[in-house]
Amino acid sequence: MTIKPLVIGNWKMNLDFVEAVHLGQQIGVLLKNRPSEHTEIVVAPPFVDLRSVASIVDSERIPIGVAAQHVNPNDNGAHTGEVSASMLSASASPGSWSVIPSAVRCTPWTTRRSR
Repeated sequence: MTIKPLVIGNWKMNLDFVEAVHLGQQIGVLLKNRPSEHTEIVVAPPFVDLRSVASIVDSERIPIGVAAQHVNPNDNGAHTGEVSASMLSASASPGSWSVIPSAVRCTPWTTRRSR
């Protein structure tokens, strides 16, 4: 069994909805003209665009994976703005990915009260 190199494009907090959909479509056009048979490709759009990009990938049969940018280890609870694995699995395509958070996201955000 040969292991393919994996390339993940994390879109971070870039692109609005229209730009994200357009980029997903453009990746599809590029891969139809030049298939990537020896590399596995995954895109990680922002959460608000995740389902739309996944729908384009599925409907246009684009040979790439779609990843969530972050998964909270808790199944549920008072974790404002967080996304659990069960939330993602309920809305994701089979074979979906998730980018494991780096040290940047490991410490909780802190807020300071203005005086």
